[in-house]
Amino acid sequence: MSEDSERPFIEDGSQFGTSRAAFAEMEPAEQRELMIQWFFQNFEDPANQTPWDNETKEYVYIWGGPYSASDQLSEKFEGLVSESLVAEVVEEIESDGTYDWAPRSNSPFHEDGRDGEDQEDGEPPEPPSLEFYLDEPSDRYGSPEERRARAEALRAIENLRGTLRTRRPIGIGHNQPPDDTQPLEGTGELPQALQGLSIELQKPNPEINLVKRWATPLRNAVISSAKWTLRKLDNAVTAVVDVSAAGGAVWLYNHPEYLRMAYDAVIKWLDVAARSLF
Repeated sequence: MSEDSERPFIEDGSQFGTSRAAFAEMEPAEQRELMIQWFFQNFEDPANQTPWDNETKEYVYIWGGPYSASDQLSEKFEGLVSESLVAEVVEEIESDGTYDWAPRSNSPFHEDGRDGEDQEDGEPPEPPSLEFYLDEPSDRYGSPEERRARAEALRAIENLRGTLRTRRPIGIGHNQPPDDTQPLEGTGELPQALQGLSIELQKPNPEINLVKRWATPLRNAVISSAKWTLRKLDNAVTAVVDVSAAGGAVWLYNHPEYLRMAYDAVIKWLDVAARSLF
């Protein structure tokens, strides 16, 4: 087997990732899950962070793009999966009506144009601030659009809660962590915050100030997971963590896209439901 075939092909949270050869041997259902995971690790809805030009009524893709799910998946998985599987994955990815995609800030597709300033600073780009939103409802609060955004946010939060409950790290004892451990920052309040978001978003009229309150620990976890990823890439931290305190958060730190998707869904709801400073 060649050296190239053993290189990590997809980051899956494990120490070495999934190689191209291992991916090729998987069942179509497993391949499908990893294809979706890879896409959302690298691309996002431009509504999340891409600037909007009010004059042209178009997004300005200053960090690269727009990207097509079909093009990117076909290129990444060429010769490994059938065209029908690519089409099936594309259909699911585009099921919410998004067809043009922007690169995520931590993706190799992201073009920041700043000659490595972020690497020098050692700090990843921060997610959108909650301070941008006032506690007052917008004119669209209670509209069908707001209810749809609320349902999507609730679904994302429940998916994240389920992940925290069920995922377990591999290779570490079940009862006590090793003596030489490091706690995961930013996760202590996360379970309680996700429960608070779930309860509030299920109410007929969620209070914006409470959603912002409970979304703050989620935002902190997004930031912490991004920093963890950078430190991991720089070999500044080890894979040994305090599993007794963090539980499923260990898995999430290796999959920051799940945290980011949940936070982005809350931001999308606030975009519709709340008045903003500007």
